[in-house]
Amino acid sequence: MPDTQDRVQRTINRLVESGAERGIQVAAYRSRDQIVDAVAGIADPATGRAVTADTPFYNFSIGKGVTATIAHLLAEHGAFAYRTPVAELWPEFAAHGKDSVTVWHVLSHTAGVPGLPLDSTVEDVCDWDHICSAIADAELWWEPGSRMGYHAYSFGFIVGEIVRRATGRRISQVLLDDVAKPLGVGDQLRFGIPETEQGRLAVLEDAPRDPDAPDPFADMPADLPMFKAGPMTLMPTAELGNRPDMLAADIPAGGKTSAGAIAKMYAALLGNIEGVHLVSPDRLRQATEVAFSGQDEVFGTRSTWGLGYALGGPGRLDQHGHLRDGGCRRQLGRRRSVHRPGGGGDEERAVRRLPDGRHDRLADRRLTQSHCVAAANRPARSAATSSCTRALGLEGHRFELRNFDRACPASNGVALGRPWNAAEIKRQHGPE
Repeated sequence: MPDTQDRVQRTINRLVESGAERGIQVAAYRSRDQIVDAVAGIADPATGRAVTADTPFYNFSIGKGVTATIAHLLAEHGAFAYRTPVAELWPEFAAHGKDSVTVWHVLSHTAGVPGLPLDSTVEDVCDWDHICSAIADAELWWEPGSRMGYHAYSFGFIVGEIVRRATGRRISQVLLDDVAKPLGVGDQLRFGIPETEQGRLAVLEDAPRDPDAPDPFADMPADLPMFKAGPMTLMPTAELGNRPDMLAADIPAGGKTSAGAIAKMYAALLGNIEGVHLVSPDRLRQATEVAFSGQDEVFGTRSTWGLGYALGGPGRLDQHGHLRDGGCRRQLGRRRSVHRPGGGGDEERAVRRLPDGRHDRLADRRLTQSHCVAAANRPARSAATSSCTRALGLEGHRFELRNFDRACPASNGVALGRPWNAAEIKRQHGPE
């Protein structure tokens, strides 16, 4: 689709030239074919090094989608089941009544272990054994499965330790051996990148803070649960994301990837890409069923989760499985139209296209077409979102690249300087 490639390239060129963005990658797959591979701008303002298609960016919560995908891949191969108790694989995790927590609870963010010790440092989260020991000794916030709350850092460490105990390999090695290398992106899709290779990474920048903007935390009660889930020093910022120790460490709540690499991984999750099909259609259906919908006990917002993937998109699923999109109400029942793998510091999104082309209801849940997109090392702006949507030919569709973080003051992109990197698999559906 040369027209699509040209439109996207022209769009991101304008975004960089205008100063709205510093450097951008956009990669898109439709079914098995990559239809967009566009880059613009620079990766390192100090040296002028240009962004290329294989430049990795440190993405914060985009890594959760990769982590979840690895869990589903291993479940497919029989390493564990979703209902396997975590303590069966990791006995130390049973401390303080956590023996009933299952892999299913962890993937659905209902495990009840959403926090890290409030005295945790950057050095602590870079020390795998130390932080896993702290999580194993944590007390439950709620009865597993009874409530849901975003496990910002602990999600990655718990799944990662499950993977290590089940396979004898670090999750970073499983990613390399079983996902990244088979897809030909072993140098672009990582959890940790050794310091000797970090010169390939894009350098993150904080968005300029408006001096007249109110402090997003000023009116928040000090006893809000999100303030108990971890120290504010671990909130996503460019400074944090540029630290060599953070870049080298395996922190599976985040990851380092190029747009093309993460897009290719999601395309292979949905179908066969160059002989690689990561999970079966049945497994994908299990992964994207609603596991829990309700109030997030950490951030206080409503949210709906599958197994590792945040469900929803242009509109919200209510507690009955209905997608509410402005004045539109769609009956979904057990069928899902959108899921967002990630959901914290950065956002990824996967949206199904209906095989019959209809958009008013879901005929089934087959993922027959896909678009995968990732972008940028500057905080998200509405201009970037709308411009790229127009360039992909989706301007007449009810599709919005929303930032989870902008709706949640705990990780507000502008206030905290969260770098924006988005990866999507999205459908084309008719305008509403």
